[in-house]
Amino acid sequence: MANYAKKLGYNLPQTLKAVTFADNTQISSWAKDAVKSMQQRLSDLGYYYEGINDYYDYALYDAIALYQKEADLEVTGEATVETQKSLFGSNAPENPSKGTIYPDMHSSLVHQMQERLVELGYMSGETSTFYGEATKAAVLKYQKAVGLEENGIMDAAALEGLYAESAPKAVRVE
Repeated sequence: MANYAKKLGYNLPQTLKAVTFADNTQISSWAKDAVKSMQQRLSDLGYYYEGINDYYDYALYDAIALYQKEADLEVTGEATVETQKSLFGSNAPENPSKGTIYPDMHSSLVHQMQERLVELGYMSGETSTFYGEATKAAVLKYQKAVGLEENGIMDAAALEGLYAESAPKAVRVE
């Protein structure tokens, strides 16, 4: 497994230890390298959409949790040794739903979607990288307006429609 990671160009430490949420200033340099390696691998597999850095933030936590679900591992969002072995193994599953945006997700993809929902009038207020209740309410309004299943999940086809010039503006009820 470590040789496979090296072959892919990932700089993993010899001994894989769990990397979990922590104050990033207290993470050792080898752990920061491991975080970068995990981000890159998750990006390559279609789970992580942010820039590669050494922060174990909510976006990485969410990407790891999504990977764990797809790989039939215990879903914790923590980079356990078992998760890292699977992630850097030759049979690591690619994300079958690349680019799909889910409730409770943290990502720049969420921010972009929120900006478009504001532009079309389905959402108001500040935008962020978190898909919370206000975002879900806006997504549900949009899904209803365009005849999609009202589940709060925006897959690639739904997002393509949202970003199209022909996407309908929200109807204002006064």
